Amino acid sequence: MARLGIYGCGGLGREILELARDINENDQKWDEAFFIDDVKRAAEIDGANVRSFEELLDLAAKEEIVIVIAIGEPAIRVALREKIANAGFSFSQPLIHPSAKVARDAKVEAGAIICYGSFVSSAAIVKSSALIQPSVCVGHDVTIGENCVISSFSALAGACSIGDNCYVGMNAAIREKTSIGAWSIVGMGSIVHSDLPEGVIAVGSPARVVKNNENRRVFR
Repeated sequence: MARLGIYGCGGLGREILELARDINENDQKWDEAFFIDDVKRAAEIDGANVRSFEELLDLAAKEEIVIVIAIGEPAIRVALREKIANAGFSFSQPLIHPSAKVARDAKVEAGAIICYGSFVSSAAIVKSSALIQPSVCVGHDVTIGENCVISSFSALAGACSIGDNCYVGMNAAIREKTSIGAWSIVGMGSIVHSDLPEGVIAVGSPARVVKNNENRRVFR
């Protein structure tokens, strides 16, 4: 049985640990869930061991370890995905909380996370290493790109498309058939009525572009 490495041991990492434990209660998937932390300030957090990435490189049985990314910054998610893949590790199968509802014909790719109480509707696609936080509604035929973060209480109406590496803030709403370009940020509480290009920051109701996302970072 595999061991689950949670890359990142901040607040989001601890939430993902709790999610993994909830999954294991229903369906034993991992012998161990542990944190990966490049700084390694502690040996243990919330009862889970903390290991540096360099320590994992010395392990003979890499195939026993699957990894999921628990960092809320899309740019860091991109960098860590490359680092993990280049080192020869596999990404975890999707982590889906038992309380979440995912339609039978939805597709959720490896490394993706769907948290407590979220809903993913018919024919939706959640791509690799995307993070859907608690209480998100993803409508039918929606596509969520790689490494995206969709924050709590957001609603994505049917057939909209979220490009790779986007960040959608808490309580945002995206109109049906709307497209958001890669590396864009939708601010907290914003209402998106029309398409947004790549690499912009949009806020308000209706959401308007206020600046370019030049440094490709959400948290400054």
